[in-house]
Amino acid sequence: MPQELTTWRRLALVMLLCVSIILVAHEEYRRGQPRLVVLDVGQGDALYIRTPEHQDILIDAGRGDQVISQLTREMPYSDRTIELAIATHFDADHIGGFEPLLKQMTIKLFATNGATPTTKLGNEVMELATQEPAELIVLHAGARVSGDSYLLDVLWPRDGSESANKGSLVALLKTAQASVMLTGDADNSVERSLIASGADLKADVLKVGHHGSKSSSSTEFLQSVGGARALISVGATNRYGHPTEEVIERLTQAGYAIERTDQDGSITVPL
Repeated sequence: MPQELTTWRRLALVMLLCVSIILVAHEEYRRGQPRLVVLDVGQGDALYIRTPEHQDILIDAGRGDQVISQLTREMPYSDRTIELAIATHFDADHIGGFEPLLKQMTIKLFATNGATPTTKLGNEVMELATQEPAELIVLHAGARVSGDSYLLDVLWPRDGSESANKGSLVALLKTAQASVMLTGDADNSVERSLIASGADLKADVLKVGHHGSKSSSSTEFLQSVGGARALISVGATNRYGHPTEEVIERLTQAGYAIERTDQDGSITVPL
């Protein structure tokens, strides 16, 4: 083989190696950036937060093991620890993914809304959580999770007496860069209670309640939040008809730019 050809092949290999290193470094940098990601887990909810302090928070986990592949794309390569996992309530499309997740990753704190699970899946998730090194905690209105550069204020529920969607945990995430209203599956009755409480509901971004169901996202609540972006976690061609035309219309009339996981994939909010 001619010497010149051998030299060119070596140079090409070196260049390919350099490009690969640059791409990996860039991807690792992206994964380390503070952000909230509405993970594309189909018909369910799973929100990943990378805090400015490089902590990992997961709010809900969808149904099944899709959350694991999504987290693998978002978390730093060497990071397999979630500092805080929150189950907003015990519906299967919010907690199902915690079952495989608790078996494959380390969770330091596992939080619920204080309600007692009434399904086999809910009890299995809680049993797994108690077997892990995770510390179990309950979050009610007035609780705050914080770091030097972020606040996660819990606005609902008042206690653990409400079940299902009426007891779904609602929280407001704030950093210097953005604020995000996180609604779980809270319905109109919860929205009315939040408005009546006088709490500051203003946020730049709204995670739309209950996948765009008509039982959530009242006009009054949308106006109280007053955000610019509305993020809907929803599965393509789901049997519930989510998001409903009524909610899309309300969001549009309130001036929100709508983004959907069934159309846009995972959605990122820089923090």
